[in-house]
This record gives sequence, C-alpha cells and structure tokens, in this order.
Amino acid sequence: MRARPGRAGGGAVDRSRTFDGIRLGDRATLVRTWTEVETTRCARLIGDANPLHLDEAYCRTTRFGRRIVHGVLTASMVPTLTGTFLPGPGTIGAGFSIEYVAPVYFADTVTLEGTVVAKDPARHRVTLEVVGVNQRNEVVLRGQVTVVPPRRPAPPAPLPPEVG
Repeated sequence: MRARPGRAGGGAVDRSRTFDGIRLGDRATLVRTWTEVETTRCARLIGDANPLHLDEAYCRTTRFGRRIVHGVLTASMVPTLTGTFLPGPGTIGAGFSIEYVAPVYFADTVTLEGTVVAKDPARHRVTLEVVGVNQRNEVVLRGQVTVVPPRRPAPPAPLPPEVG
C-alpha cells in the first residue's frame, strides 16, 4: 500500500491535520493492489461466502468471467485514506456513501483519491469526494465521506502484529 497525501499529493504525513489546517481542494491518494489472500481472509472474517469471490468455475459462467474482490475491501480504502492521511490519525468517520461502478479483480491496483469539497464549522466536519480507479484508469468506485478531524494533531499509531 502506498500513499501520496498532502495539498497537491506529495510528502509523508507524520501527524494529522485539524479542522483549521484543512483547505477546500486538499487531497490525498492511496494506492493498493488487491490479492486472493485478502479476499479469502475477508470471506472468513465477515462470513461472505458468495461464489463470486471464491469459486472460479462458477465465476466463469457469470458476466464477470472470474472472481472479484469483495466490495467491502475496496470500500475499506476510504477510512484508511481519511484515518491515516487526510485528515489523518485521530479522525472519526461520520458517514459515507459509495457506489461500486466496476468490479475489482485479483491483482488489480486501485488508486483512491480523496478531495476536500466541503467544511462545516458548526459541526466540525469535513466532506471529501472519493474516486477509485484501477490500473486501466477505469473508475471502480466513487462517493463521499464525511469525517470529524481531531481537535489536536495526533501522531500515527503503529499497526499491531498479525494475530494467528
């Protein structure tokens, strides 16, 4: 997973941005390649045994022609973007709406860009438009996310070790 956070998409983030430090037009980009392993883990974790994600023979008989990544995995890029990069650590999600435009297949690389489109000072909330494209530059998802940025900058927390 790679990210290009910042006003114009460059530089590392070592702390979150508060409401006052966020400007309309600020954006961040997250890049991730999805694998069969992640889809299998997702199926086990959430209990979604839909054959569209797990059964290659079945998928060959569908309009997709092969297995697809769970939509929830692709959508998970949205809170990763907002909670890690823009605004960053300490951000709380207030809601999001996602439209799945095209399927994501194993080994597809999705680039998600979030752009700040609104600020609500009365509620201390920020809204970002998000668009995800695959390596062929096809839109795979789009939507909006509303978040509550931290009141004080917060450093990122280390990821915990994987549990057996």
